[in-house]
Amino acid sequence: MITLTNLRKHFPGKSQTRAVDGLDLTVPAGKLVTLLGPSGCGKTTTLRLIAGLERPDEGEIAIDGRTVFSSDRRGFVGAHQRPIGMVFQSYAIWPHMTVLANVMFPLREGHEKVSRPEARKRALAALELVHLSDLADRPSPMLSGGQQQRVALARALVRQPKVLLLDEPLSNLDAGLRDRMREEIRALQQRLAITTILVTHDQEEALAVSDEIVLMNAGKIVERGLPQEIYAAPRSEFTARFLGLSNALPGVVRSVAADTIEVDLAAGALSARRFEGAATGDQVTVFLRPDSFKLTRRQHSTSAWPGQVEFSIYRGDCWDYHVRVGDDLIKARVFQEKIGLSRGDQVYLEPDESGMVMPLTEGSPGKDPLDLTVSPQASVGTGADA
Repeated sequence: MITLTNLRKHFPGKSQTRAVDGLDLTVPAGKLVTLLGPSGCGKTTTLRLIAGLERPDEGEIAIDGRTVFSSDRRGFVGAHQRPIGMVFQSYAIWPHMTVLANVMFPLREGHEKVSRPEARKRALAALELVHLSDLADRPSPMLSGGQQQRVALARALVRQPKVLLLDEPLSNLDAGLRDRMREEIRALQQRLAITTILVTHDQEEALAVSDEIVLMNAGKIVERGLPQEIYAAPRSEFTARFLGLSNALPGVVRSVAADTIEVDLAAGALSARRFEGAATGDQVTVFLRPDSFKLTRRQHSTSAWPGQVEFSIYRGDCWDYHVRVGDDLIKARVFQEKIGLSRGDQVYLEPDESGMVMPLTEGSPGKDPLDLTVSPQASVGTGADA
């Protein structure tokens, strides 16, 4: 288990913003927790503080029940004495060594050196974990990007650490390889039940592999939760926008009933489950994901919004259409469509109200978010030929 208490870090310079600003976080044993956020949000700095590569200004860090940093007690345990393994974004593979020598390196050069035969045995076992034992004697420069990533992972695991730290480990790989390595890392983490912190700016990666996501911005935690919870019902506008809720529509609360709330948008009215604190006349922002629309060429419902296609993007398994509805440009994702629409085509958008999300605006901590579930993909985004 990892515990961070009131952790703060500020780098010298003109900016008065702390890279990490009063962070409190607990990572349960055996779980994979992802620090997610935009560049400069403090996630990599947090990882480096846990690793002991940076010294915090304030706070406390405990790993597996042992305090490795405390500003109050002025204690600091160096990186080489912490029970961690780390995979860097650049992998940091030694080019003059073989694969086996790279993985043996921490055992032969660390503060707790082991004999060469034992180091070789443990290194081969680590390579077996990542399916590279048959390449043990290959020179490192002859490896592909995915193989280098696996070597770095084996080297991080060879010391049998309590904690695995991954800093953007897949960012240098192409899309197809990134997907495969993502699956392998998740499978390995679950098999070993090792406590893991992953840093990434890729929301898809975070949703795919995490037991829990911690979303950061400006050195602080904005929101944390299970991937499915933080995706389906974000509690803040920042979270909604960062996690792909690209349709943000301003509206006004028309009415509030016992169980529902009705919101007037420029394109029409939508209703959803009531949330505590909602009042008639409140100005709100409603979010709808692109796949929360049924797009058709003909109007099948009086509630459908008429619009015109401005441009489209083909993604292989779907089309993304950008549709002008009044003053709003709405992104709709359509599956199961063989022929794309063209600029200027008249279409109709029928929003799925169960996919509507209305999180708290920033600075409004007194309200609870709307309790909504995003509708299954199978029920939305049906073909545009209807």
